Amino acid sequence: MKISNPRLIAKIVVITAIAVSLVATLVVMQRDLANASGDSVARLNIARRVVDGTEPGFSQLGYVWLPAPSVLMLPFVWIDALYYSGLAGIFLSMISFVLASWFIYRIGEMIMDPVAGGIAAFLFMFNPNMLYVQATPLSEMFYIAMILGAVYYALSWAKQLRDLDLITSGIFFLFATLSRYDAWVLAFGMIVMVGLYLSVTVRNWKRAEATMIIFATIALLGPLLWFSWNYAIFGDPFYFATGEYSSKYQQVSLAEAGLLPSAGNIENASLHVWYATRLVSGWSLIVIGLIGTALITWNLVWKRQLRYLFVLLLGVHAAYYVFNLFGGNAVIFVPQLYPNLLFNVRYALMVLPLLVLTAGYVAARWRLFGAALFAIMIAEYAALASTGHIAVLNESVHGFAGSEVHETRIAAGEWLGEHYDKGLILVDVFQNDTVVFHSKVPFKNWVHVGDPKLYGAALEEPEQIVDWVVLRRDDGIDERFAGGVWLEQDFYCLYENEDLKIYRVRPSDSSENWISHCGSSNQSVASATESDAF
Repeated sequence: MKISNPRLIAKIVVITAIAVSLVATLVVMQRDLANASGDSVARLNIARRVVDGTEPGFSQLGYVWLPAPSVLMLPFVWIDALYYSGLAGIFLSMISFVLASWFIYRIGEMIMDPVAGGIAAFLFMFNPNMLYVQATPLSEMFYIAMILGAVYYALSWAKQLRDLDLITSGIFFLFATLSRYDAWVLAFGMIVMVGLYLSVTVRNWKRAEATMIIFATIALLGPLLWFSWNYAIFGDPFYFATGEYSSKYQQVSLAEAGLLPSAGNIENASLHVWYATRLVSGWSLIVIGLIGTALITWNLVWKRQLRYLFVLLLGVHAAYYVFNLFGGNAVIFVPQLYPNLLFNVRYALMVLPLLVLTAGYVAARWRLFGAALFAIMIAEYAALASTGHIAVLNESVHGFAGSEVHETRIAAGEWLGEHYDKGLILVDVFQNDTVVFHSKVPFKNWVHVGDPKLYGAALEEPEQIVDWVVLRRDDGIDERFAGGVWLEQDFYCLYENEDLKIYRVRPSDSSENWISHCGSSNQSVASATESDAF
C-alpha cells in the first residue's frame, strides 16, 4: 500500500520535531543540565571571546575546534542572558534538530517510501540521547543536520542528475567540514561515490569530469579554508593537528596516564565504538538497523541500486572512530571497558542516522511486523529515559569530563565572581573555561592566550599587568609559576581547593604583613579575604 499524501507526513514530522524539541529543551534547562558538559561551556566561551575580551575578533575562534558552530552563535552570544543560559548555542541545536528530522524523513522516503521515512524520523526524534544533545550548545546536532542535508541532496541528484542538487550537497558539506573533522573523511568518500555513480550512469565523460571538479571544489572548500586560517593566524597550516591544545597534544597526557587503551589495539578500538553505539541507540535499534543495512547492501550489490551508496556513506563514521582510536588520535570511554568511565560516547550519535534509516526501511518493508518492531524500539527508548540510562546526559554530568569533575572549577569560578572587584585576571583559559564561565566576569577582564602580547607580558611580570591569577594544577599558569611559588613574592593566595588556587596582587601601599590564606578551609579563606584583602 502506498501513502498518497507524503506532504502530510512531512508536515507531521516537522511539527512533531518542533514540539519535542521545545519540551525536551525546557526540561533540560529546568534541571540546569544544558551546560553540564565542559565542552558546552567551551563552545559558548569561544563564541563569546569573539565579541568580548581584551582583544576581541575572529582570531579568538582559535585553531582546535572548527569554527562554523561558534560563528553561527554570534548573533546571540553577546547577550548575557542567552550566553549564560546556553541558549545562544541551544537555538542552533534546536533548529538543526528539526532540520535533521526533516532530512531523515526525506531520505527514508527516497530509499523506500513515506512510511519508511516517517518511521525513521520518529526513531530519530524520540531517541533520548539525541533529545538531550539538541538541548545543549554542543556541536553534534548541527553537524548531523549538515551531513544529512549533504546526503539528501546527493540522493536527489542521483535521482534526476540535476547539477544544482549536487552543488547544494557540496554546500552542506562545506558547513559540515567546518564543524567536525569527521566530515573531511565523508567528503572524500562522497566524491568517490559521485565518481562511481557517474561512471555507470553517464556516458558524457566531459560532463562527468566537470561535475566531479565542481562538487569536489565546494565539498573540500572547508578544509582548504581551515588550512589557510591556521597558516594566516599561526604560521602553520597544520597547527590544528600539532598545536599545544590539539587532539594530539591532549592524547600525550592521556597516554602518560595509561588512558589510551585502544591505541594500537584494533579489537579494543572496535569494542569501544560498538559499546558507545549501543549506549546511545539501544539494542533493538542496532539489531534492526543492522538487518536493514544488510538488506540495503544486498540491493546495492545484486540489484545495482547505486543510490544506496550515498546512504551507506553515513556508516563511515563508525570506521572513522575505530581508526582514530586505534591510531591514538581520539578517545572514547565506556563503562564496560577499562578505564570503565564515560567519555565522548556522544560521538556514536553520528552512527544513529544510518541505523534509524535502515531500521525504518525494515519496518516499512513488512508493515504488520514492522509496526511491532517500531513499538519495540520506542519502548526501549522510553525504558532508557525512565531508568536514567541516557548515556550522553550521564556523560555530561558523571563522565570523565562531566560537571561533577568540574565541581572544583565551578566553585572557584563562583567564589571569584562573588569577590572580584576590579583589575585583570591571568588564566589559562583553555584549561579553565568552567572557572571563567561561572565567575560571570566579562572576558574583557581576563588575560589569556587569545591576546598573546598581553598574555606573554603577564607571564613575565604578572604584578605589573594583572591583579588576579587563577592557577589550576598542571595548567599553563601552574607550570610557569612552579605551583604558585614564584607568585608568592607579590601576590596573596586568597582561595584554594584541591584543584585550584586564586591569587590577588599585594597592594603597593599595604603596610600589613603579607599572609597567604591558602591551606585554610574555603570558609576561612573567604572571611579572611573579605577582612584583609578587600
